[in-house]
Amino acid sequence: HCINMDINPQIWVGDKDSCILNDKDFERYTHNCKVIKLNPKKDMTDTEYAFDVAIQNGFDEITLIGALGSRFDHTIANLYLLKKVSDKVKSVCIVDEKNVIFPIEKHNVIRKGNFKYVSIIPLSEKLCGVTTTGLFYELDNATLEKYTSKGVSNEMTQDVAVIDVDTGDGVIILSGD
Repeated sequence: HCINMDINPQIWVGDKDSCILNDKDFERYTHNCKVIKLNPKKDMTDTEYAFDVAIQNGFDEITLIGALGSRFDHTIANLYLLKKVSDKVKSVCIVDEKNVIFPIEKHNVIRKGNFKYVSIIPLSEKLCGVTTTGLFYELDNATLEKYTSKGVSNEMTQDVAVIDVDTGDGVIILSGD
């Protein structure tokens, strides 16, 4: 993904078990960055390890690209990892060609941009005191419970929407289709 976007990494972290580059191309691509090669036998994903490395190296903005692939188990783990690091960095999100996903905070201001839908997904048992403005289905001090679909596919009615939450953990997903 970085090669396609012409992004040169400062640090490359992974065990290379899913790396599509041959050794020669990998060496050429990573010659100007620090490479941390992991053992494939470990107790965490490469992504979680990379988060830890980023935080240890003082990065305060983290964007995951290619984190919503075909491995749904990794996708779910990545959603939870957003929450794990959210209090350690200024911003963290997962981005693909149609979505932006980020941890919900007490006060969230969403700009419409290219996004039509806004979903609020609880990661804790409940998101309490959810109040929204600028969305088709507005909420006023509502509770969204885990394992339900109540917060999925709301639509922006204004250029800016606001989502306030009193308690609980979750993610906001902006979707373009």
